[in-house]
Amino acid sequence: MTRRFIKYTKGDIMKLWSRGLGKQEIIMDFRYCKTLKDPETGNMLIIGNMQSPVTWEFKITFHPEDIGGIMKAIFCPSMLFFAIKNLPQYLIYLMNRNKFKHEGNLVEKLTPHMNSA
Repeated sequence: MTRRFIKYTKGDIMKLWSRGLGKQEIIMDFRYCKTLKDPETGNMLIIGNMQSPVTWEFKITFHPEDIGGIMKAIFCPSMLFFAIKNLPQYLIYLMNRNKFKHEGNLVEKLTPHMNSA
């Protein structure tokens, strides 16, 4: 029996599309993002950079009211199957996670209220 490892390719990272972008897609790679709790509000933040074709910084704020929609998306049968099928990608990420650290002072830049304390 031959073991095959899933190889990560540049085209496999998350793409964001919006009607306002026309045919353009923006590339996001959550492996480079930072997830943290906002101590003032208790909300969860995901902070990172979009990589292509622009290098926009972004901050996603999750409020307690978002949990129902997040759970609905994560626990639907097709997403669960997708996650289980691609579990080796997570293991590969864990083995290489040091090379995916976010760069610079992005957290400080996008959350100035967290640094003024």
